[in-house]
Amino acid sequence: MPLPLVTPRLTLRPYESGDLDALHDLFGREDVVRYVPWEPMGLDRARELLERRLRQTRIDADGDGIVLAAVETETGAMVGEFGLWVSSLEHRQGVVGWAIHPDRQGRGLATEGAEELLRVGFEVLDMHRIIADSDPRNTPSLR
Repeated sequence: MPLPLVTPRLTLRPYESGDLDALHDLFGREDVVRYVPWEPMGLDRARELLERRLRQTRIDADGDGIVLAAVETETGAMVGEFGLWVSSLEHRQGVVGWAIHPDRQGRGLATEGAEELLRVGFEVLDMHRIIADSDPRNTPSLR
């Protein structure tokens, strides 16, 4: 998959070691993690997550995923992340997910990034079905 992915307002790129503060700022917030299966992260846990994210750049087997930092092209600020995981290579099925920093929500960035991941999943990775896994309380994300 050719990276980075570029949309009108976002650059979706692999994580870099310098993304620690932005990742911590995102997942250290209660208003972000209420929709993911973990508690707000301290800096050490964010560092561990970043180490995992640095390796999530290819899909070779079931359960593998590509997780990309979402950078707002205009400002250069990391505004969230987007991921595409394979649930079954044999059946060509995957899952997309995302998190957008609350300061940048409500502007359609999640839709823009998710649409790009869906394009890549179907057109580049030849997936048959891709679902989005979302907490049912997250009404804006469900839209």
